[in-house]
Amino acid sequence: MGWDGRSFSAAFDGEGYPVSSNRIPLTEGGSTASSPWSKYFWGPSLSWNNYLKCWVMLMAKAEGSSCKGNSIYISYNKHADLSQGTNSQDWSKPKMLLKKAGHTIWYPSFQPRNNYIDRAEQYSSLNLGKRARLFFKDNTPASSEFTSEYIVEFRR
Repeated sequence: MGWDGRSFSAAFDGEGYPVSSNRIPLTEGGSTASSPWSKYFWGPSLSWNNYLKCWVMLMAKAEGSSCKGNSIYISYNKHADLSQGTNSQDWSKPKMLLKKAGHTIWYPSFQPRNNYIDRAEQYSSLNLGKRARLFFKDNTPASSEFTSEYIVEFRR
């Protein structure tokens, strides 16, 4: 079931609505996902952050056809249980985390660092701590590869 604007009652093959805080207003060039001429957030990746005690969502921002965009945005949800009431819709307004001019960025996610601490804590892409690797598909005219060149440190 998808979110119909009030509850999770939209049919799986029907039309749902994006989280309202993650919609780009029409006045700022926003529209529906996959619009070839509008801006929208897409490819969300969720993880629970044990340090912040909240959910973290990463999204790419499309600003042209074929999901072209060069930035990653981050949003937070303080409710541990997203299944209660409208908790799943209570996300902060997305803020830009990274912008790479001349690149097209897809599928951002946080991943654990490859070190003793993260292995001992059993961190994964769904369960993270104070620091995490930023991972995404980086497309340029010369190459297209997944990259992890940044470590993000969260602050309360």
